[in-house]
Amino acid sequence: MLALATLAGPGQAVDCLETRNVIEPMFVFAIMVIAATRPVLHVAGSLVQGLRRALPLPLPRTLALVWLLLALVPRLDFVITESAAMTLAALMLRGALFARPTSQRLKYAAIGVPFVNISIGGTLTPFAAPPVLTLAGVWQWHIAFMVQHCSWKAALAVRVNASGLVLFFLGLTTTYERHQDPQILRETLPVGFFLGGLVVLVGQQQGGGCSWWCRAWMPARCCTAPPRPQR
Repeated sequence: MLALATLAGPGQAVDCLETRNVIEPMFVFAIMVIAATRPVLHVAGSLVQGLRRALPLPLPRTLALVWLLLALVPRLDFVITESAAMTLAALMLRGALFARPTSQRLKYAAIGVPFVNISIGGTLTPFAAPPVLTLAGVWQWHIAFMVQHCSWKAALAVRVNASGLVLFFLGLTTTYERHQDPQILRETLPVGFFLGGLVVLVGQQQGGGCSWWCRAWMPARCCTAPPRPQR
């Protein structure tokens, strides 16, 4: 905003700021802070631990816990939003995996898998992921449509993705067993500022409910609803 005020004048900078909607960045910031609080982490951890004990998973305790964190928590984003699911997954993996003497590559893979799964899990409903939310109103994607065409595929992909990483980790620890041991305001502010910067620079919407990033890869279809199939 300071750069805009310097280049275009204070009046245009104020007009730009007043016409932008920064509710989403503020919400993301708030939900990430709440998800990182001790009570939320304690409740989420207790639920995951209880599920681990209830399910007959043929895995060691730590691997079973990691698998649940990679496969279960990402599916919660349709209820608690992607931001909260990412925060919970990262903080819970910190104690289950990152605090242990594990290779850096495996740690990067472990943190990348839930982020991918959470993005996929956003297609479980028409309101969890911003890309789906942008198109849901235009294309009339309701809950029944998402369940029929997207949700089951997303759930399957999340499970396969999480299982693949756990199997890789199990093979690594078995092969190199002698090298293995037994098996947030400041952090979230950059996320809020990043999203707020996108809103300020390019606007949240550009004509007809079509976001700026959407136009880059589907310019002809993003803002027009497809014809309904004849019954």
